[in-house]
Amino acid sequence: MMNSNISPTEGSKLKFFLPVIGIFLIVTGAISLWENQNDYSLGFLSYNYDNVKKDDIIAEMENNLIEIKELDKPSSSLEGKPIHIVGEIKPAGNLIDPDFKIISNSLRLERSVKMYQWIQKEREKRVYSPYSNTRKKYVVEITDEQEWQSGLARSRKNNPVPEFWEKTFLQSRYLLGGYILSSNYVDAINWNAKKYDIPFTEENLHQLPTDIQKRSEIVIDNDSTFLYIDVPGKPKTDSPRIGDLRIRFFASPPQVYSVIGMQKRNSIVPYVSKSGKSYYNIMDGNKSFAEMTYGQSTADEIRLGQWFYFGMSQIVLGFFLMISIPLFKLLKK
Repeated sequence: MMNSNISPTEGSKLKFFLPVIGIFLIVTGAISLWENQNDYSLGFLSYNYDNVKKDDIIAEMENNLIEIKELDKPSSSLEGKPIHIVGEIKPAGNLIDPDFKIISNSLRLERSVKMYQWIQKEREKRVYSPYSNTRKKYVVEITDEQEWQSGLARSRKNNPVPEFWEKTFLQSRYLLGGYILSSNYVDAINWNAKKYDIPFTEENLHQLPTDIQKRSEIVIDNDSTFLYIDVPGKPKTDSPRIGDLRIRFFASPPQVYSVIGMQKRNSIVPYVSKSGKSYYNIMDGNKSFAEMTYGQSTADEIRLGQWFYFGMSQIVLGFFLMISIPLFKLLKK
């Protein structure tokens, strides 16, 4: 029969290490709470949301904010000031896919290409060990399957290089009234908002090179239209073959966005505070300054709340470790 009692040597180690670990946890927990002392109400060990302070740059912008109503004529008197604008972002001109002659007066033109190809997949497979009916062993089963997928998938079998690749076309500049948006805002635009399908027409098909025309057909599937291109050099079949392509086109239309930033001549750029911090924001739809900056406050609340409960958990655990040895002795009596 095994002896479950702790040896004297192990007992002395526990008597030393448990209180030391407990003290360490209490100290680090107290530091966590101290760092957030202005953001919590410790009376009921609960988080005080009313004491959350806004980020300095948000407060600075709010105190000096200019609501732009006249979008067409940027005023030189607003140079360098924080501004909030709501208006329709419009394209500077048409976007063109030169390979397929698709023309769209939109903010963004997207060519989606999927190729029928081999895709390597790994699955865990359970097998029983020959030495025991209850012991299970896991092995990785690698298979190659045929599917439609964008790009060129990894596979042990040879996939052909796609005849056409996915591609995105953007405007040279984006206009909000008389203002030009800087690249920071363009990169942050939600392109999927109200994105729509551009049908591929017979007119587009006839503009393609003769070789591609002979291998192509327009397919309508679930109210969407795509161009189907057979792999070159092989006879046409009813079933998809490795190398066949499905090509669709999408556009992001002009729509209303809300923007926070700073005027720099006739452009909107990120606002730079007195302390050197920068801030910019863009959201689709008509949003007020408070609505656009509320997410920042919420993120701060979550972060501070996590630190509070983390610090309290450390202190409670540390206190328990410090009294655990005397407590066990007392209970043992």
